[in-house]
Amino acid sequence: MVSPAVKQSWAVSGVLLNMLGQGMVLSFPAVLLPGLKADDSTIRTDLDTMSWLASVVGLASFPGFLISAIFMELWGRKLSQILAIVPGTLGWLLIYFAKDVTTLMAGRILCGITAGASVTLGAVIIGEYTSPQLRGMFLNLKTASVCVGNTLVHLLGHLYTWRTVAIFGLVPHIIAFGIICTWPESPTWLAARFKFDESEKAWLWLRGNDRFSRNEYDSLARPQKQRLSEIREKSSVQRHVVLFLQKFTRKDFLKPLLIILFAGILLEACGRHIFPAYALQIIEEITEDKSKTFHYTLIIDLITTFSSMFSSALVRMLKRRILLFVTGGASLVVLMVICGYLYLTDIDVISKDRHWLPVSMFMLYFC
Repeated sequence: MVSPAVKQSWAVSGVLLNMLGQGMVLSFPAVLLPGLKADDSTIRTDLDTMSWLASVVGLASFPGFLISAIFMELWGRKLSQILAIVPGTLGWLLIYFAKDVTTLMAGRILCGITAGASVTLGAVIIGEYTSPQLRGMFLNLKTASVCVGNTLVHLLGHLYTWRTVAIFGLVPHIIAFGIICTWPESPTWLAARFKFDESEKAWLWLRGNDRFSRNEYDSLARPQKQRLSEIREKSSVQRHVVLFLQKFTRKDFLKPLLIILFAGILLEACGRHIFPAYALQIIEEITEDKSKTFHYTLIIDLITTFSSMFSSALVRMLKRRILLFVTGGASLVVLMVICGYLYLTDIDVISKDRHWLPVSMFMLYFC
C-alpha cells in the first residue's frame, strides 16, 4: 500500500516541475539577450527592447497572481493549475517560432503569466495537500526547483541556441500536466464548497486513515459545516456580501498579508529574480573575462541549488523565524561587503586584479 508521504510527494512533484519551469523563464534572458546581440542573429533589436524582454516577465506575473487567485476559488486547485500551464506552453512555442521582437515579447508575457500563477497556486496546493510535518520541506523545495531551473538554462544555453532552450522549457510543463491529471481535488476547497463526502475521500487519499489524520480532518470540516448551517439560516445576498467583506478586516487575514508583503520585498531586494536573468552579464562585468563567465555562473547556480535543498532540511530542525534572521542577517552583511568592494574598485581605490574575490563573495552570498 502506498504511504501518504509518497502520495503527497507525487502531488507536490507537479508543483515543483512548474516552479522549475519558472526558474527557466527567469533565467532565459541570460541566454536570449547574448543570442540577439550575436552577429548572426536573425532578429535585430536595441538595448532598451532587450531590457523589456528580460523584465516584462515580472509585470506579466501580476495578472498571473490575480487570475490564479480567482480561478482557484471558482474552479478548484486542480483545474486552475492545469489552466495555469497553458499560457507558459504557448509562450515557449511563440519564442521558438519567433521571427520578430513582437512575437518574442508576446511569448515572454505568456510565460510570465504562468510564472506568476505558479507561485500563488504552488504555495496554496502545498499548504492544502501536505501534512504539517512535510510542508516546510516542500515549500523550501519549491525554491530549490526554481534554482534548478536557473542552472538548467545556463547549462543548456552554453550547449544550444536560445531557440532550442525554449523547446526544453516546454518539458517541465508537459510532465507536470500529466501528474496534475492524477490529483484529487483539494480537500480544503471541496469542504468550502460543502462537498464533504468528496472532501473526506480526497483527504484520506492524501493523509491516510489514522487517528491523527481523522482528527485533523474533523478540525477542517467542522467550521465549514457550521458555516453551512449559518448560510441556511440567513441566505440573503446582503448577508453573503457582508461575510465576504468582513474577511478583509480580520486579524487572521491582515497579519499573514503583512508578513507575505515584507517577505516578498525581502526576496526581491535579495536580487533573487534579477541575478538569474543577468547572471552572465554581471559575472562578465566583474571578472572582465568572458571565457570564464559560464563556469563562474554555473558554480554559483550549483551552490544556490544545493543551499536551497539544504535549507529544506534545516527548516525541519530550526524555527523558521530563527533561520530567517540568521541567514538573512548574514547575507545582508555579505551583500554590503560586495557592494563596498565593487565601489572601491570602480573608483580605483582597490585593484581590479583580484577577480576571484568578488566572485567568492557572491558564492557565499547566494549560499
